[in-house]
Amino acid sequence: MSTAKKSDAKSIEMLQKLALQDISSVTEALNYLREKGKAQHLTAVFESLKGAERSKQQLIVGFLSDILDTSAVDTFIDFLENEPDAETRKLVLAAIWNSKLPFDAHLPFFVMLASQGDFLEALDCLTILENMSGPFEEAQLLEAQLLLKEYLEEKAPQTDQKAQIMSEIAWFVNYIDDNGYLFLRRNGGSDALIAPSMRANIHTKDKVVKGIFGWPAIHVRDLAKDKAPAIADIFIDCGASNKKEVEEMGIHVGTVVTFEDGLMELNGKYLVGRALDNRIGGYMIAEVARRLKENNITLPYTLYVVNSVQEEIGLRGAEMIVRRLKPDLAFITDVTHDTQSPMYNKKTQGDMACGKGPVICYGPAVQNNVRDFIIDVAEENKIDFQRQAVSRSTGTDTDSFAYATEGVASALISLPLKYMHTTVETIAKDDMNAVIDLIYQCLLKVKGGEDWRYFN
Repeated sequence: MSTAKKSDAKSIEMLQKLALQDISSVTEALNYLREKGKAQHLTAVFESLKGAERSKQQLIVGFLSDILDTSAVDTFIDFLENEPDAETRKLVLAAIWNSKLPFDAHLPFFVMLASQGDFLEALDCLTILENMSGPFEEAQLLEAQLLLKEYLEEKAPQTDQKAQIMSEIAWFVNYIDDNGYLFLRRNGGSDALIAPSMRANIHTKDKVVKGIFGWPAIHVRDLAKDKAPAIADIFIDCGASNKKEVEEMGIHVGTVVTFEDGLMELNGKYLVGRALDNRIGGYMIAEVARRLKENNITLPYTLYVVNSVQEEIGLRGAEMIVRRLKPDLAFITDVTHDTQSPMYNKKTQGDMACGKGPVICYGPAVQNNVRDFIIDVAEENKIDFQRQAVSRSTGTDTDSFAYATEGVASALISLPLKYMHTTVETIAKDDMNAVIDLIYQCLLKVKGGEDWRYFN
């Protein structure tokens, strides 16, 4: 028998052992495949995950995580594209995000899989996406942005946890008392003052549990000593009678909680809803990407369209982006306060209004030449804009871009917003469209290689 035939026979023998439940046989097979296995054997490895005991699955996932042969990447992707069983896909995804193989070329695929899969599958895909180092081709980024936009606008049901927790301030369950009430810790700038009497979505592993923020009735409170709710005072009632019943619902310490509320239109001019800060920013940059694609624009430089995470808890996502991508220029968009409604002091907080256009920021974190460039573009294109002055920081991702690594020439284009961090955040549709147009026109104006320094 030839050497090749002996090798094939040995491989067949090992794949047969891999199909067994006996751990020693599985271990022997995996050790053989580590040394002499080929990408073509991976399909059988994937199949061996189905219906296997947990210990066997862990061994196989560990084996898949250790693969270094880059030719295996396409085999992984082909399997995920064609595998109908969600539990098997999750195991393979777990192997991928622990792997050192380069999956960067498949960025849009993982965005698509995240939108199509369940909550846990989406988390696995997001972990893979966060581990990608890039750089990415412009076409990949545009495709990924459009897939995400399509999912959020057309396919995401209101009960979908993935859509509900994306880019949103929230709460964590911090303590469950013996009577079944949930006490919370902030994740971002969640406002305890507005919480009482609000409805809540409690995001467990496999479903959304409904709850309410409770508060004692006015009849039983000492109004002479009444005070505004604090984070230590508010609680959630999920209809449970005791702690055990809460746990049986799948709720535990660390479970994410969000407000429940939808989107509405106000007087034909405004959009009203929860978490427009920062969801509206993601929408606006996706619209810019869509416009570039639909108009077949080829830019003379590399463009990254990035929706950062963890802005609310220290600008961490933006810092990671700067360190990984090392851009030369950054246009940042976020929201800022409309100061026209009662209880604002224009002398200290500025004079900005919904309906009067984007707000261009002045401050130490804003690069003056980039800011003036944006103003010139706005004036050339007859886009109305407003101005805002800040002190030490903008409170947005601009600060991370300006000061991380060697510093990036950055400027901030803000969208005026009423009632920030409530469930009725309000923006003017005309302002939103103007921000989209301004960013788009700025991208067309940039030539690449500009020197933004104050002194040459």
